[in-house]
Amino acid sequence: MAAMRLIVVACSLASFAAWEIPMPKKFQPLVDACEPLAPLSNCTAHMDGTCTTHEDGVRSCEHKCEHHGLWQAMRTIKDKLGFHGNGHHHSKTWPRLLGDCSGKADGETCTTAHEGQCVPSGKCPIFKGQLVCKPRDVRPPEFVTKPCDGKQEGEACKLTILSGTCTKGKYEDYMACKTWPFSSNKADGAAKDETVLVV
Repeated sequence: MAAMRLIVVACSLASFAAWEIPMPKKFQPLVDACEPLAPLSNCTAHMDGTCTTHEDGVRSCEHKCEHHGLWQAMRTIKDKLGFHGNGHHHSKTWPRLLGDCSGKADGETCTTAHEGQCVPSGKCPIFKGQLVCKPRDVRPPEFVTKPCDGKQEGEACKLTILSGTCTKGKYEDYMACKTWPFSSNKADGAAKDETVLVV
């Protein structure tokens, strides 16, 4: 399993929750990497994991993936909408990196370094406005971006039964299909200033 769940979904789902959401410990390196830096500075996040050999023989430093509370609810919603995976839901989102696993056995603790950019987390209740190192080598899952392939920003898209709009985030180089309840009726473009991260 790979390092992190899709933060854009986490932040969006969490934004309408009625309770205070603590930041999972696995995301702390993303905040720590930007503590001494200014917005839009280059950063490097060091993520801990476990040395693993995958079914295809490739070795990598796999990051712990927890599915508790909000994360489990998000996965359940995704499955109910028909976005089923083979269990390796991070395979196209988070790259396999060897990290410091060379010379280590499977199961040993490892670390990988991810280059990125410090971006404001805006209204995301997970990061609560802190600067976060958004890794350049991480992409959102295909089920979020594929509906916008070949489309322009603002065009209609559909995630199974949910209609949405193709939207490009303020700090992103791709578009994602933004659907209810995360879409906004703001016509003035102010929604882009409500930073939502994808890592």
